[in-house]
Amino acid sequence: MRYGKYRFILSFLALPFVLYAIFVLSPYAQAFYIALTDWQGFTSRANFVGLANFVRLVQDPIFWIALKNNLFLLISIPIIVIVLALFFSSMINFGGSGRGRKHRAGIRGVAGGRFYQVVYFFPSVLSVTGHRGALAVHLRAEKRPAERLPVRDRAVRRQTGLAR
Repeated sequence: MRYGKYRFILSFLALPFVLYAIFVLSPYAQAFYIALTDWQGFTSRANFVGLANFVRLVQDPIFWIALKNNLFLLISIPIIVIVLALFFSSMINFGGSGRGRKHRAGIRGVAGGRFYQVVYFFPSVLSVTGHRGALAVHLRAEKRPAERLPVRDRAVRRQTGLAR
């Protein structure tokens, strides 16, 4: 049963690896090669300058300010978003204004918590039905192309004998 197991698995993984190499790794390699040239993007001429662009970048004080700002955002934004998401989800899930219900751990939730859950989930439902509706309209228009013309154009086609 084990004979050829890895060959079988690799046969299924080969295509995703090839696609990853073509569409992800290749653009990175091309961008790095372009960074090693003095190409400005306006002409096809590019002279190889090696790591001179990176040396100039490291010596630029604006680069270090931008890097510091990016690192700050990289660390702080996920923390803030996660804390807020956990807070809001716990407040909605504890739910209720507290009238006539026992509170979990003595915490009162948001009045109308179920309504907020529906409002939050509703765009997901709309996107699914919206895509199906748009597809149905598109397919109907492809099936009967004369119907997708404005009313005036349909009348002109009928008068000229071009209508089906």
